[in-house]
Amino acid sequence: MTSAMRWIAGAALLCVGCGAAGSTSAGSASASSSTSTTSTSTSGSTSGSTTGATTGTGTPSADTVPSASQLNVVLGRPTGSSIAASVMTTAGTQVYLEYGTVAGVYTGTSLTQTATSAAPVVVELSGLAANTRYYYRARYRSSTDVTFQAEPERSFITARAAGATFSFGVQGDSHPERANNMFNAGLYALNMQNVASRRPDFYLALGDDFSVENILTANTLSASTVDALYANQRTYFGLLGHSTPVFLVNGNHEQAAQYLLNGKFVTPYGNAPILQGKARTTYFALPATDGFYSADTTQVSGVGLLRDYYAWEWGDALFVTIDPYWHSPVPVDNGVPGVDKTADTWQATIGDEQYAWLKKTLETSRAKYKFVFAHHVQGTFRGAAAIVHSFEWGGYNKNGTAYEFPSMRPGWAKPIHQLLNDTGVTVFFAGHDHLFGREKVDNVIYQEVPNPADNTYTAFNIDAYNPAKISLPGAKYDPAYGVALPNAGHLIVTVSASQVTIAYIRAVLPGDESKAGATNNAVAFSYTIPAPGSAAAAIKRP
Repeated sequence: MTSAMRWIAGAALLCVGCGAAGSTSAGSASASSSTSTTSTSTSGSTSGSTTGATTGTGTPSADTVPSASQLNVVLGRPTGSSIAASVMTTAGTQVYLEYGTVAGVYTGTSLTQTATSAAPVVVELSGLAANTRYYYRARYRSSTDVTFQAEPERSFITARAAGATFSFGVQGDSHPERANNMFNAGLYALNMQNVASRRPDFYLALGDDFSVENILTANTLSASTVDALYANQRTYFGLLGHSTPVFLVNGNHEQAAQYLLNGKFVTPYGNAPILQGKARTTYFALPATDGFYSADTTQVSGVGLLRDYYAWEWGDALFVTIDPYWHSPVPVDNGVPGVDKTADTWQATIGDEQYAWLKKTLETSRAKYKFVFAHHVQGTFRGAAAIVHSFEWGGYNKNGTAYEFPSMRPGWAKPIHQLLNDTGVTVFFAGHDHLFGREKVDNVIYQEVPNPADNTYTAFNIDAYNPAKISLPGAKYDPAYGVALPNAGHLIVTVSASQVTIAYIRAVLPGDESKAGATNNAVAFSYTIPAPGSAAAAIKRP
């Protein structure tokens, strides 16, 4: 039976190696010597509000969107002693934060910032204590007000100490330009409310959230049209970002692409990456190298620091984001209109500098768990295990018949997959393929992250997952470990000293339970990964 034949209209799950209704078969549960697996029925109880999250495809209904008199706050770049609050409001409005370590008691006050346009202002808090929850409220005064108004109290936590238990969230491609095909505004807002109800320490979005391609096709590329893409996403990220810092990863549809700047391609869209890069760093407070974060130091005229790849440690875990798009001299995936994807994928690359940074970051970190995030394996193609052998990821040609790495990547110590495996990477998280998918090659789990707003509740590209065999010689791979489930939702990852638990949280519109085969805010599937060196990790399973 092919994977495509596993789809039954209205089914709750598409799960290779799983039983019905989300249960896990013995074969799947025992597929890994270092990972135990459990699953939870999609008919579990719900929590969190569904107010205002009904249907519609443009923007959320009024009661899910901050009104014009309120602020849109998205936190970013938290450290052990600081955090940045990116605040959107009307021009002329003054904003400051008051904060403290006890709810309702504010012992500190930030500097006051004044918005000069519709773009956000950034309010910085510093001198904070590590591993501490802070409560804050934003105070604001418009140009016509006499007194400062107060927003509701919010909270955040600074960098966790080693051994602390915490959680973070991850979403795949939201694709707001694909209304009624892969995107529903009410469902996206509901997903964000679901995330907020679980209060993760931070949230990562893995790209294809700010597609500029419709703008290019319509020939309306400008700073204002690109800014509008980022301002629109603030509507949704604002539903959780006031208490959960947000990190962004570039996807292929953002066209944050070096190849448009190097003069190799003649195109009227050469400034697209400049406009995208500027909007990205204006509308979201993203990390730069500062002693807590290690990051890309590349500066681009018109953008400044790219802030496209970066790493940090939090509790017992290392977090690393990578980005091939800004650093490849040719299109990694789709090009702009008139520029095709490169036919020779060896020409597409994360670049020497980013590879050296990634190698050093992974090899020098002593973190118990290591998580790597990117839009996709190689930034293109479909699947993970099926393509892990190829090009700079595995060193072989596309068909897996010739090892070409030494000549194609001179100066690189080893292919990226081998680097991940040798340095103890726990999970590689990716988007791009628009489904929940889990595979494992050697000791690296490849976790495909679902779309958060797909009201068709489809497992796109399922045929690319869980192949019977792979083309990487000598690699450990068991297709029975594979799991593939339909959209929509996000992941919540809980990290403790003894294990990591990854849970797929479904997002389902009211009335769509039968169509989705799931219940909103319920755990559709979860599994645990024992800590390296633990007794559970040492158990040998058939």
